[in-house]
Amino acid sequence: MTRKQITCICLGSWLLVGLLAAGIATHAGYIHAIDAPIVATVTRFRPAWLTAVLLMVTRFGNPPIVTGITVVLTLVFLARRHWYSAGRLALTVSLGSALNRLLKALFNRPRPFIADSSITPLVPAGGWSFPSGHANGTTLLYGTLIVLLWHAPIARRTKLWGTVIGVAVILATGYSRIYVQVHYPTDVLAGWLAGVGVIALAWLVSGRTD
Repeated sequence: MTRKQITCICLGSWLLVGLLAAGIATHAGYIHAIDAPIVATVTRFRPAWLTAVLLMVTRFGNPPIVTGITVVLTLVFLARRHWYSAGRLALTVSLGSALNRLLKALFNRPRPFIADSSITPLVPAGGWSFPSGHANGTTLLYGTLIVLLWHAPIARRTKLWGTVIGVAVILATGYSRIYVQVHYPTDVLAGWLAGVGVIALAWLVSGRTD
């Protein structure tokens, strides 16, 4: 990708995060218009087998697990003397996660089950709702790995399969957070977008845009 394309992705991602944040801060109608139909659709179909799968998926996206995977992979990169990959992964995930916590503290959006006592979440969750830490963390981790994968001297088929798996994990994790009713869809969308924005910014700062 060219530097111009990456810049557009970065700015576009943060522009959309800003629109979502502004809507939440002002209680704009478009936020409810996005959230309500998606929540209704996601929670309408909840068979036992799907619940079991998504509970596993959502736990796999817990921040301590994402942090642990990041640390292990960073150490692997360092052991193999892949200094750039180690630094890129560690800095992107850590800085992106810190920014996500800052956004949570700034907007103080209550979780769905706090705002509506009739909702019973399927997993415990504390803190604020916007943006989703699970959606953000998995995007930062697996999104960065996808970028590094495409810069690696390996077969194109491997790169494609790695990308498919990474994107699937990111999407499934975000879906699971809506399914277990601890996040609104706009929380998840903002988490994804913020993750993409940080990855694109790191890509630009690194100077590697080929």
